[in-house]
Amino acid sequence: MRLVTVAGPPSCGKTAVLSRACGLLAAQGMRTAVVKFDCLQTRDADAYAAAGITAVAALSGGLCPDHFFATNLEEAWGWAAGTGRSAASSKRPGCATAARPICAGRWPCAWWTT
Repeated sequence: MRLVTVAGPPSCGKTAVLSRACGLLAAQGMRTAVVKFDCLQTRDADAYAAAGITAVAALSGGLCPDHFFATNLEEAWGWAAGTGRSAASSKRPGCATAARPICAGRWPCAWWTT
């Protein structure tokens, strides 16, 4: 399975980028899943469901979302693997400080890992 992480500030287009990318991958026969990391609430699951994309939300509550992401990525990976998908995306919340050196201020930012 491959993992794509998308990060960026609020309303920069992360959901739109992921929905479009998942649609393009589906057209090539690749099944995808999305794990949405956020702080308190999200309605993105509705947008992904409307696009036919399997998705789940992981909410950090009072924890720093970057630390929550780092400490829960293994569980998110396990969930995605259990869906039988060949690729998974994680969508990170606006602060995404760990992504800043990689993205150099270009948002939304995405990178592949294996």
